[in-house]
Amino acid sequence: MNLPEVLAPAGSMEALKAGVAAGCHAVYLGGKLFSARAFANNFSKKELEEAVSYCHMRNVKVYVTMNTLLSDKELSSALEYARYLYEIGVDAIIVQDMGLVRVLQHSLKDMPLHGSTQLFVHNLEGAKVLVDLGFERIVLARETPLSEIKRIKNHVDVEIEYFVHGALCVCYSGQCLMSSMIGGRSGNRGACAQPCRKSYQVVDRDQNIYLDGHILSPMDLNTSENLDKLLEAGVDSLKIEGRMKSPEYVGAAVSLYNKAIKERPSQKDIDLVAQNFNRGFTKGLPLGDFGKKFVSMERPDNRGLVIGKVLSLKGNTVKITLTEPVYSGDGLEFSKKRGGFGGLEVHEYLDPGIHVLKLPFSVKKGTDIRRTFSVENKRELDEIINQERKRPLYGTVSIKKGKVAFLTITLDHREYKVTGNKIVEEAKNVPLTLESVENQLNKLGDTPFFWKELDIFLEDNLFLPKSELNDLRRLGLEKILEKPVKSFGKNEQPKIEKRNEAQGLSIFIEDISFAKRLDSKKCNRLLIPFHKVEEGLDLLDSDFSIYIELPSIGYGKEMEEMKNKLDTYYQLERIKGIYIPGLSGFSWVNDFPNWEIYASEESNIFNGQSVAKFYDLGADSFVFSPECTLDQIKDITGKIGNIGEIISYGQLVIMKTEHCPMSLYKDCINNQGCKSCEYSGLFYLKDSLNYLFPFRRVNNRSLIYHSRPIFLGQKVRSLVQKGLSLQIRFTNEGEPMELLQEYYYNLLYGGQLKEREIEDVLKDIFGGYTIGNYKRGILGGVM
Repeated sequence: MNLPEVLAPAGSMEALKAGVAAGCHAVYLGGKLFSARAFANNFSKKELEEAVSYCHMRNVKVYVTMNTLLSDKELSSALEYARYLYEIGVDAIIVQDMGLVRVLQHSLKDMPLHGSTQLFVHNLEGAKVLVDLGFERIVLARETPLSEIKRIKNHVDVEIEYFVHGALCVCYSGQCLMSSMIGGRSGNRGACAQPCRKSYQVVDRDQNIYLDGHILSPMDLNTSENLDKLLEAGVDSLKIEGRMKSPEYVGAAVSLYNKAIKERPSQKDIDLVAQNFNRGFTKGLPLGDFGKKFVSMERPDNRGLVIGKVLSLKGNTVKITLTEPVYSGDGLEFSKKRGGFGGLEVHEYLDPGIHVLKLPFSVKKGTDIRRTFSVENKRELDEIINQERKRPLYGTVSIKKGKVAFLTITLDHREYKVTGNKIVEEAKNVPLTLESVENQLNKLGDTPFFWKELDIFLEDNLFLPKSELNDLRRLGLEKILEKPVKSFGKNEQPKIEKRNEAQGLSIFIEDISFAKRLDSKKCNRLLIPFHKVEEGLDLLDSDFSIYIELPSIGYGKEMEEMKNKLDTYYQLERIKGIYIPGLSGFSWVNDFPNWEIYASEESNIFNGQSVAKFYDLGADSFVFSPECTLDQIKDITGKIGNIGEIISYGQLVIMKTEHCPMSLYKDCINNQGCKSCEYSGLFYLKDSLNYLFPFRRVNNRSLIYHSRPIFLGQKVRSLVQKGLSLQIRFTNEGEPMELLQEYYYNLLYGGQLKEREIEDVLKDIFGGYTIGNYKRGILGGVM
């Protein structure tokens, strides 16, 4: 079995050098623009050139992230930036935006593309779409089961990159709108405010409290003791998360996984990483952790390592026992008596055993003592990250009378040959010796090379200036580091076909019973969940044109069963089309030529080129990302024509997660009992401002909704006048469905608009409504 790539994060040049010194095979990093870690230091253009040169000299690849959604105004700059990356020799670009994919594949065909985890590819069907688009590698969703990785590797030829260590998102990447909808800071634009790390209560409709704590905050991922399972599944690249982390963290993590790919790591190796930073460790959902083994309710931050306990106390004087030595300069942390944590720096050596300390705060008896900073840990890590990584050279130098000298260097099975400028003459005074030639060629300075073997063929009594030997060495190294000349395509964006479609009103219903309250004559498209189709065919008025909304997430048998059912539904005249979230369903569109194909809002369509890319994939229409502004939508429609829909009303799903908050209450060890669980129905996350975020378990996965519905009212009038279609989404029975259907139908086709009445009802039910990002936009990058 070939050893996998160890892929290091680099948020700074110091972190990059730490990863390289620790033995990584590749690094991933972001520039100042278009990167999904907008708050990392990131790299300027000059630093990027230095980074690529530094890494390539040490046989380390460089992948650059351009994994954010881009507006139409940004695509030209993004193309220029990508061309620059191509020119300086970057090994691949990591992308999310499908519009950028279309632009790059038109103008920069030779640039290798890696599909970001933000693309939400988590199964074989999605992988097939990216492989057909020419992607060399896919960064799979962190939730992807090992069985699905095997399924992908058995059916398509693509590299699989998989997160193995570091911070985890509780939501499927690319599908989280929580930070965006609450505060306008979008994870899809690299500016996530991490609301998942905040504290929440879980309550029911009557405000009874079930849980209180960090309900959505996962522990840090650590798969170092389970790599054999990942490698057996077919993972090619082991991705370490941490572009916001220190050089020491990067060096420790890379060192751990470099050892782990060869042998089971020791506890000391794991502690070296844990001491630097950890939120507690989980091996992750795919490897079987769930509930309390996945999420840490107690705290969302670094907790160091437990090295002792408080035995007794008298005021602020405490008797403690230590299991490990503590050195001067170490940082210790205690649980405070009144809640929270207190820390202090130790200024003396303490050996294992019992000690008495006076603390500047009151603590709890029996509490653990945690070391949050270790002088010895820092010393060990400094040794790792400051070591020089050098590559072996094999050389042959030939010096013969009457000829020019030449030097042949072999590096990684590739041969480089350079010749001198001067004819070798007979020595008049001091002749060359093997030692003098070797001394000159050995002066490799601060280059990352050393002579593993150097064969010198030198005839007797010859002379050659030292400068000539120096030139041979210099020319040889320059030949090794020479950059290939790269040719570019045209610096232009591909054309977008303009389309028009009949304007209409689409209505999504979570429950088929909601249809009884709707007027089928005032609904152009009725969207129903895939798992409700049979029920819908039995109960729905035949006047409804039914469209099936496919599940966002599916693996193995789920996907096979879904495809089989779709083949059956395709024979039914009443079903007019399918509504596809993400990329997976687009692997099937050619099997349903007579259906209308919709790319849902989960496709993250954020610019005109993205629309065109989904046309290329087989979409007939689409729904704009709810992270678009109304002005953005106007710009896009100007390029693509009057086609597409905007969600004008609905309590949006802001998180899709395998994690079940109620598993923390029930102590569940897996998701096998969700269908019969009494706690799989509607509950609420209550935040510190008393906003209620509904959540429910659907198909063994949790959907978390925004606390308030979007209601755009007449703000979409100008878009309606341009021919845009509207969509409204009903997810709970208490919503004013009749009023909203009548309102938006009248807005489309003319009639009385009872806006004040709807606003009053929404205020009574939800406490108000939001216009989301449609007006304010989202933060992250430039717009």
